[in-house]
Amino acid sequence: MLTKTSLMKACGLVLLLAVMLTFLLEPVDLQQGQHGPDGLNYLSQLHSLLFDQDLLLYNDDALVAKRTIVTSTGYALELHNIGTALAFLPFYALGTLTCRLGSAVCEIASQPIGAWLSLGNWMYGLLALAVLFRLAERYAPRRWAAVAVAGVALGSPLLYYWTRFFNPHMPSLLLVALMVLIWERTQDARSWHHWMLMGALGGLAATVASYNGILLLLPAADLVQSIRRRRLAVVGDGLVLAVGALAGLAPQLITWKLMFGSFLGTPYNQQLMWLEPGLPDILLSSYHGLYFYAPALAIATVGLVPLYQRDRALALKALLAFGAYVYVSSCNIAWWGGASFGARYLLAGLPLLVIPLASLLGRVRRRAMLCAALAISVAWSHGLLLADFSRLVDPGQYIPPRWQFGLQLDVLHRLPELVRQHLLAPRFSAAPIYAAPFSLLLSGALAVAVRLRGLPGWRTAAVAIALPLAVAIGFVLSDGPTQQEIDRLAATGALAGYPQSNFDVYDLSEGYRQRGAYRFVRGDLKGARSDWDTARELLPSRDWTRFHQAGRQHVPQPLEWQADANLTLVGWEAQEATVTLYWLAGEPVFGPRYRTELRLLDAAGREVAALLPGQPDPWRALPGDIVRIRYNVGWRAEDRPQTLVIVLYGADGAQEKGRLETEFGGQ
Repeated sequence: MLTKTSLMKACGLVLLLAVMLTFLLEPVDLQQGQHGPDGLNYLSQLHSLLFDQDLLLYNDDALVAKRTIVTSTGYALELHNIGTALAFLPFYALGTLTCRLGSAVCEIASQPIGAWLSLGNWMYGLLALAVLFRLAERYAPRRWAAVAVAGVALGSPLLYYWTRFFNPHMPSLLLVALMVLIWERTQDARSWHHWMLMGALGGLAATVASYNGILLLLPAADLVQSIRRRRLAVVGDGLVLAVGALAGLAPQLITWKLMFGSFLGTPYNQQLMWLEPGLPDILLSSYHGLYFYAPALAIATVGLVPLYQRDRALALKALLAFGAYVYVSSCNIAWWGGASFGARYLLAGLPLLVIPLASLLGRVRRRAMLCAALAISVAWSHGLLLADFSRLVDPGQYIPPRWQFGLQLDVLHRLPELVRQHLLAPRFSAAPIYAAPFSLLLSGALAVAVRLRGLPGWRTAAVAIALPLAVAIGFVLSDGPTQQEIDRLAATGALAGYPQSNFDVYDLSEGYRQRGAYRFVRGDLKGARSDWDTARELLPSRDWTRFHQAGRQHVPQPLEWQADANLTLVGWEAQEATVTLYWLAGEPVFGPRYRTELRLLDAAGREVAALLPGQPDPWRALPGDIVRIRYNVGWRAEDRPQTLVIVLYGADGAQEKGRLETEFGGQ
């Protein structure tokens, strides 16, 4: 029973947490990408939804300096699901209101807007933790249930995505956790509205991130079990589940239909390689592998054994859903999740792991040893987290395990400095402005979370399907693009070079390029070259890629030429018509700084082929990166060049920085 005194204490605690949180958030600077690499895409959607109530993103993309790509239906291309924007729309509106009340310049990426989006992300994460606790407390005493939740929260990428910037992972986690809670609590007795609510929550989770839809396998497994038991209600239950799922997914289906002309027209389908899953890498690799970055989750997975002993059917269904979730995520060509921390695509699967961990803590005899293992696992994860925060490592690159262990030692050596830098640093100055209204919102949300002990009724299910259906209908009724508007954009040169495109080839090309870098550093040269060739076919304008210096040992023609104080040539290779150079950067290169001239000479010293570029090399690099640059020299095998001459100039081409002649051994 929630008494008046306990409610006052809870509100006071929430207020204290809110005030503390607003001073601990990362400095808000959306234009600099501190709200994630996809933040500007979501901001474009948010601005359009709030001010225009449609999905026409031409003007909104321009406000965040995004290029405009027109799809076959005349809409501005947006690859990201609409669910994230819908989840954060109330907080975007509050940020806009705060701007105007404070007489601040209210731009699309203003500080108050960024602050409210961060606070919204924090609220979704906190509510998700409350739901995870409700899941865990059925399988262990409450204090050990709290330990289980702390273990998966602190020992996984959850903390990173919860406290740093707004992103789709916290709404995803909350929706999936609610679906798993309803599924688990209604195992023995389930009404029609429970089926509908599970479907709606699963559909909404898929609206945020499509791969979350695979977790509807949990209630689907119950339907299969009902068929085996010959229960006549299975057809009706299945229909109600499907209706709920379609209602929850309706905003995304309509978005795809409007933007791509098909209800299942997501361009990300092109990234799914169903017969080439990234297994077991997505679990074990030091390239964002789930268990490598979060060994606490490996301990949680072991908890499936005692869970199986307690409830065989539940354990098998959880294993089935989690296994399918891992498999689908691994089929993405970029299964590592880009420049992220840990296995971010698997974050919404935490509700399926907190139950086994709670079961393990509830039944194991030597809890002290288990807690010690969890503590060590959490320390490992936080070491990697501090390395990321401190820019000791580039999260977008594959780093072999032995280098990761070295990073942990470096973090341990610099620990006091890193703690001062990241926990005690001053945050954005206007924090108290947000604390009071946010504490009220948080109090209300937590009050709802307290009621999670009981099962939701049919009214909750009705709201869960009515809201997304209303949004979908609104999209259908909104005005679409006109040919006049498209022609106007084309005439002003505002459109990018992919008119009427269904897919931004840059995204897919980058996936192949990063996978090629991963394969190269691991020593799979054939696979790496295949990926890089595919990336170049998709995006011919780019001929370079970068990777961690651990791949230096695999450079085909190694050498050591200090071409510049900042640049070392560490190797090269040649295939017909091309020469590829491997440069090691000693300092950051964020813009064109060099121009490379190549000449191929025969045995008599005559020039066979040459590359005399008029433009500087466009590559970029961080300190310690190796940059692989492919140059189209145009030589032929029958010409049999004998010498490769490399001349490095400054970007303006006026000053020669160095010259190298080496024996040519083309393939």
